[in-house]
Amino acid sequence: MVTATATSTVTVPAAPIKEAKGILDSAGIQFSNLDIHFRKGEDVIDPVTGVLKVADKEYSSAKYPEWLPTWDPSQKFAQYSDDFNKAYRDPGLDADPELRSLFPPQSKDKYSIKKLSPKLGSEIRGIQLSELSTQAKNDLALFVAQRGVVVFRNQDLKDKGLEFNKKLGEHFGPLHVHPSSGAPENYPQFHITYRRHDPEEYNKSKNDGGIERREPSTVVHPLVRVHPVLKKKALYVSRFFMQDIEGLKKEESNAILDLLTDHINNSFDLQIRASYEPGTVVVWDNRRVLHTATFDWDTGATRHCYRITPMGERPVEDEEELEECNK
Repeated sequence: MVTATATSTVTVPAAPIKEAKGILDSAGIQFSNLDIHFRKGEDVIDPVTGVLKVADKEYSSAKYPEWLPTWDPSQKFAQYSDDFNKAYRDPGLDADPELRSLFPPQSKDKYSIKKLSPKLGSEIRGIQLSELSTQAKNDLALFVAQRGVVVFRNQDLKDKGLEFNKKLGEHFGPLHVHPSSGAPENYPQFHITYRRHDPEEYNKSKNDGGIERREPSTVVHPLVRVHPVLKKKALYVSRFFMQDIEGLKKEESNAILDLLTDHINNSFDLQIRASYEPGTVVVWDNRRVLHTATFDWDTGATRHCYRITPMGERPVEDEEELEECNK
């Protein structure tokens, strides 16, 4: 068994918010990561709770103010235990192989399914995720596993509120709490991207750290994992998080990880680019695909998105071990 050591979270610890008013970079940014920037002189710290919020003008101009990010330094979560989510069962295992609840044959003139590439990705129009039955959600889990990435257009989830979205995500597994990202107040399960209408936002795409809800930990996992629904194997490699391969010299480990990373990055027949427009929801299977942001805009525009991440099974290298974990 070839295993890799990875950090489960990568964060840059910062001082508590109440003590950090003077900790700024040259751009005047106070607490930022790749998705959010909080600014001195504009954004505010609640004097009672210590919660950092964007400026009042952002709330008054935002189309969805309840989805704006906050940072609460009092939020702390324990590290996940070794047996966390041990009894997890992927909803895709309970799906109809024909996906008839997700794509009813009698209504096929009301929706469309388009492949974004032969091997990866599909675009769906005419199906509302907010209206799915329990069985249709199970079918969705199977369909996403099969296609890797699915882009749904004209969705109304953003209008359904935080609690509705939280419960929808929980159908697929317990929700991950990002260790350092901004989140709507009292809803740490949401990862928020918020870019203001400012051309300078393009130049501030870096990670300066934020609060730390959970301390980083070191975990060991296989380089190749078996999918619990598809029963197929896939590389489980992300160079950003991985440190080394156990049992190898650093030079050997780096050579193999770099080779696998180059294979992933340069296999253009295994890549798609999802374009966003209002109402777009992208669902992907983190067990068999990687995602990355491309900073290629050069004009100021407000960008406001959210992400929910259900957690699945512990990664294992073969079906026998998978069955053992599920006992």
